[in-house]
Amino acid sequence: MIKGRDGLLSTLNLDRWNDAGFSTIEHIAPQNAGVNGWDPKIYEDSSTVHMLGNLTLLPKVENSSASDRSWELKRLMFRALSAKTVEEAEKTLALASQEGIYLGDGAEAIIRRARHLPLVSSLAQRDEEWTEAFIRDRSERLCSLAWDSLAPWLDL
Repeated sequence: MIKGRDGLLSTLNLDRWNDAGFSTIEHIAPQNAGVNGWDPKIYEDSSTVHMLGNLTLLPKVENSSASDRSWELKRLMFRALSAKTVEEAEKTLALASQEGIYLGDGAEAIIRRARHLPLVSSLAQRDEEWTEAFIRDRSERLCSLAWDSLAPWLDL
């Protein structure tokens, strides 16, 4: 039997929506310009970093740990946090360590205690750099998805 992660089957239901663990918004590219190799174009227009395409929901502890880390480290965190099993999360961390990518003991402990976070799985799958253009494209796509869901409900 393979042990699944806590929260594996629930995505965005009423209980999860009201869960205090998801009360924080993570800026994927940090709000602080010039840290850890982020694309400088992201910071040319001060509104870009706050666009929907640069945001995701994270529990408070995981959000604090993600902080101003590089895209490479945040992507690793998202991969481990969205792993469907404990073994998959451990394998993700071990492979990264073999490649010389290390989050630190505190962040790895947080990941090991975290429940499954399917909301970040699409972020974890992005192998390319996190750029200003991608933030704009992702913002448009997320707004389009929201509109497609809301328009019929609003009878528009």
